[in-house]
Amino acid sequence: MRLSGLRCEEFRDALLDAYPTPARLTEMVRFKLERNLSDVALGDDLREVAFRLIESAETGGWTEQLIVASFEGQPNNELIQRFYYSYIQEYAQQMYISPVQLQGKTQQHDAFKPGDADVGMTILTVEENNHLQNILIRHNLLIDAGSRYAVLTNCGLEDLFSTLPLASPIEKFVQVLCDQLSHMRITSSFSIEPDLVVFLKYVSQTPHDESISFEDKEFLEKLVDKCKQRSLNRFSKQNALKQLIARERQKQDQFPPITTAEPIKIDKEIIVSYDLETQMAKFRQKLNYGDAFAFAVGGHSIILRDYIIARMSRELTSKMARSHRKIEISLYLNDDIEDLNLIEKKILAKSQCNSLKALFENNPKVDIMLVIWNYTFPLGNLRTIATFFWGKVNKYLVPFLKYQGQCFVAVLANADVQAKLIRIDNFVNVSIPRLFEIADLVNWVNGRLKDQGVKDDVIEHCLNRLRDQHGHLIGTYQEMEHIIADLQGRQRIL
Repeated sequence: MRLSGLRCEEFRDALLDAYPTPARLTEMVRFKLERNLSDVALGDDLREVAFRLIESAETGGWTEQLIVASFEGQPNNELIQRFYYSYIQEYAQQMYISPVQLQGKTQQHDAFKPGDADVGMTILTVEENNHLQNILIRHNLLIDAGSRYAVLTNCGLEDLFSTLPLASPIEKFVQVLCDQLSHMRITSSFSIEPDLVVFLKYVSQTPHDESISFEDKEFLEKLVDKCKQRSLNRFSKQNALKQLIARERQKQDQFPPITTAEPIKIDKEIIVSYDLETQMAKFRQKLNYGDAFAFAVGGHSIILRDYIIARMSRELTSKMARSHRKIEISLYLNDDIEDLNLIEKKILAKSQCNSLKALFENNPKVDIMLVIWNYTFPLGNLRTIATFFWGKVNKYLVPFLKYQGQCFVAVLANADVQAKLIRIDNFVNVSIPRLFEIADLVNWVNGRLKDQGVKDDVIEHCLNRLRDQHGHLIGTYQEMEHIIADLQGRQRIL
């Protein structure tokens, strides 16, 4: 597939970023492609050499090999990684063929379907498997069946439910989980990376990483790198493309791909800015300079983080007309549930300050937004420690805030298995919608896409995808993310 002018420029820039010296680029071409750079690309500087290299690959019919080789040589480089995955997505869409044709083509090679690759092969050694089990047994996110269900759902690994003893003791559950993840399977509905990579990234990212030591985090990062490299070595480019074609075909049987002349400049703002007028009016009304304000929300973590709290953050910036710093902490059953100072201790540890007053002194003329995530902390104890914490804030911190003219906003986000809104003294409850009003959302998205100059047939395609979600809060939100990714012309990795 020949690269467009824009894609050629993106690839050249990615090559320069990943291989910033002539020696590095020469090594990649020699080691990965068994070619001499000087034989295929000459130029006055590295920029011209990279361009000539792409031209030679296109002329010689080895563009795909060059793209794969550049990614294999620097798989963690952001620009190369972004270009590689977007290229695969574009290839899968352009090579869309009927199920009968696909079956005929794949029979010419080793058939490949998502999820069945090398069922007998495990990527983890016995020592690595044992080490990983020890880390996960101590992890706060896997403490009970509800938490495990939520984590797997957030990773898009619902296909594993039938194979895992969700209600078993933690040791048994983790043992089976590690055995399942150690196979080179790709079943996540959110990503084309191996399941183990998707899972480890989720449990080791902020704010889920508080129970993981620095050494264990390094170990998990090494496992991710190893799994990525093994995946590249084991599954050739052709197999990776076949997998994506199969997955795209399943989606496109219902909805054909969005095709636009070039990526559209649109982002998640189209979601964050939608609706919530009643909830945000209550939020904005409370805000003011020189004071502290507490709010409580409850629901699915994706909706809370990317929709409700993202909107609160935007409203805070708008109302106060200045920037703010956001600090996020998490509460788990493993924490000391009797410690009344638990919230304050976590804030100080996260911000590396010795007092709440010092936190504001170190950030003058900046407001602070604190997000307290509750995943498994008992609700009764949560009310107690939250009430105690906010009492101290009003007694000791508010006088200083008045003097400084700073604003402190605390948002208690209950994302546990019940994920319900809880009532706490002096915390203002902010409800979230149970469903999207689909007719209203369709009108909103229609207007926003028309403002961006999107073609009518593309808009109708997007609106039909939204209608198909029937207003389901999480499903509709995630479909909006998928639509935005498609319109941006980038790979869906959510």
